[in-house]
Amino acid sequence: MARSRDSTTAGKESWVLAAAACAVLGAFGTSALGQRPSYELTDLGTLGGDSIALAMNDQGMVVGRSEVAGRPFEWHAFVWAGDRITDLYTLGGTWSEARDVNNNGEIVGVSETRDGRRGFYARDGVMYDLTSMVQGPAPGGPFQPALEFLVEANAINDDGHIVGCGFVSGSDYPHGFLLMRLQYEQPLPVFTYEDLGELPGALGCVPTGINRSCEVVGVSGRQAFMWYQSGIDGMDELPAPFGSRANAVSSEGNVVGWTNELGMRHGCLWTGEGRYELGYLPNWVTEARDLNDHKQAVGTASYSWRFRRANTDSAMLWDGLRPFDLNGITGFPPATEQPGSFTWTRLTHATAIDEKGRIAGYGVGTDGSYRAFLLTLADQAPTALGLPCQGDFDGDGDIGVNEFLSVLGLWGSCVDCDEDINGDDLVGIYEFLFILGSWGPCP
Repeated sequence: MARSRDSTTAGKESWVLAAAACAVLGAFGTSALGQRPSYELTDLGTLGGDSIALAMNDQGMVVGRSEVAGRPFEWHAFVWAGDRITDLYTLGGTWSEARDVNNNGEIVGVSETRDGRRGFYARDGVMYDLTSMVQGPAPGGPFQPALEFLVEANAINDDGHIVGCGFVSGSDYPHGFLLMRLQYEQPLPVFTYEDLGELPGALGCVPTGINRSCEVVGVSGRQAFMWYQSGIDGMDELPAPFGSRANAVSSEGNVVGWTNELGMRHGCLWTGEGRYELGYLPNWVTEARDLNDHKQAVGTASYSWRFRRANTDSAMLWDGLRPFDLNGITGFPPATEQPGSFTWTRLTHATAIDEKGRIAGYGVGTDGSYRAFLLTLADQAPTALGLPCQGDFDGDGDIGVNEFLSVLGLWGSCVDCDEDINGDDLVGIYEFLFILGSWGPCP
């Protein structure tokens, strides 16, 4: 490609960054320069416009939402399985979103109706209003106010128990609920409900995840919580000053989400031993969205709003506490000239990971549209795939010193440059950090 460079770029800035790079590389040590996982990308397609993947199960089924062809501003929940994307439609409105799927293929989410948003349950490609499947409060428990309707269903475990939000009589804010599935179906499952309560001083709660032990996590007020049979408790003994949120819980009771201690959000992992930060590089904010039982977590990293520029979101994997920008360890499909083809620019959000290490999420293409993806672990000899490696400017199969010096040499305005990784016509801090984070052999 042709290269165009701003002659006013200061050489001093490049030397300062070079010195900083030495310090950063020293901090990475063998963690960033050693063996890395590598992934192959599967494009999950679309119902006609943008598509976004939000959850997956261990059988490789992926769910989310997609724009519908020929219907501007209309989004439908979808399920992808067996190389095919299927429209789940809505409960009568123009918008729906599938938020979770269990290993039995049961799907939950939220849909617009003529009366507002409602939580849904779906199986075998058919969507049902979840409120109509609730029989009443759990017997033998404390008094439960009457549930009027469910506005969202956020997660379902393998036993078919569901967590979501709804309104009760006499309340003007949503409550969090655990829907306990009864052991019979007639012909659809029937549920009883239990109000999860709320943390002291908070109004309601939003449950986001549930495991097979019925440990429930989410956010109440501005603080992450876990609920079990004994009740609701904050994830931290001292609440984070600027809030926190729990997004998912593993079968072992490990939890991921984010916390904001000093005005900057950071992903975190809560275990029985304490809380651990899932970070990336200085001045980046992170959020962990999901995890598996191997303590692998996925999520997103982006510049802090203080330093933010366009097109900086990166899909992330944390293997233990070790961060990987998925853009640096994924083989992108080759670009084609065929009409309607999608050419990937970068992976922006990783939203789910299964027990086999497969990752679902979404990214952006050259036309600015978003597309759902599934990443599968590739062979440990990844260069045999013959796929392009983002950031390998000299084509030698390795991201290293040459790429680092190329970024410094072209710092500033740079139109149609290979070194402009995020496509904003600038070579700068995003490219600098991307090269450091992807250092090593190409996937």
